Amino acid sequence: MEKASASRDKERSVEISIRFLGAYNDRHLILRFPSVRSYIIKRPLRSEKRQKVVGHGDVLEDAINIGDQHHVVYSLRLEFGLIEIESKDIEFSEELL
Repeated sequence: MEKASASRDKERSVEISIRFLGAYNDRHLILRFPSVRSYIIKRPLRSEKRQKVVGHGDVLEDAINIGDQHHVVYSLRLEFGLIEIESKDIEFSEELL
């Protein structure tokens, strides 16, 4: 939860969605994380291999585990970075192109 500042002392939640292009370029695969507890996004600033690359590169590995208080922990290791999200739940959907 994120606390609001000033006179609007209300709790807010953070939601993260990740959209991947399918292996055959015919659909988007969407992971949605409602009620995010924490997240980190790491991307190295320098890499010989990444001099002209703009994105995060290929997906190398992903994993889903159970963390503290039975939250879902999703780890996504990329060619040029790491994304880790701890959330109350995870939802999957797809969109045909």
